Amino acid sequence: MAYANVDVREGSFNLYSEVTIDSGVVAGYVKPIAVGVKVVGQNKDKEKPLNHLWQSFVGLVKEVFENQKEPQFATKVPLEGNLNINRETGVWPSVWNIFRNAFVKAFERTTDKSVEFVVKGRKKEVNEVKEVKERKKERRRLFGRRKRETKPS
Repeated sequence: MAYANVDVREGSFNLYSEVTIDSGVVAGYVKPIAVGVKVVGQNKDKEKPLNHLWQSFVGLVKEVFENQKEPQFATKVPLEGNLNINRETGVWPSVWNIFRNAFVKAFERTTDKSVEFVVKGRKKEVNEVKEVKERKKERRRLFGRRKRETKPS
C-alpha cells in the first residue's frame, strides 16, 4: 500500500462501486474491501523508528477493525450531492461503516444493487433513462441546442 507507506506481505484489495449522475447530481457509494491483508515491516524498519511505529499502528488498527468472521477490513463511502456545488463525501458515515463491517456484519464482496436512477424526484429504470436521453438527443438534432445566456463580467 504505497500511499499509506505500509508494507503488505499478502492479501487482496477490491473496490466495488455504484454511481449515478444526472444533471450534476450524484448518488451512490464506493466500497473498498481489503481481504486477508498481512502488514509487515516490523523487523525490517528497526533503523527507521517512526516508520516502524506507523506500520505497527496500521497493523493494530487493521486487526481491531477487521471483521472476525471474514478476514476483511472494509468501509462504504456514500457519494451524494451536486457536483456543481458540493464535492465532499461523508466522513462520519464512512467511519461508522468501518465499525459496521468489523462488529455487525461483513460487507458482501459485490455491489449492493442499491443505487437507482432518480430524475427530478422520480425513480427510473435504466431503459427509461436511456429513452429520455435519446428523446433529448433527437430534439437537439432537430431543433438545435439552446444557447445559454452569459452574464457580462
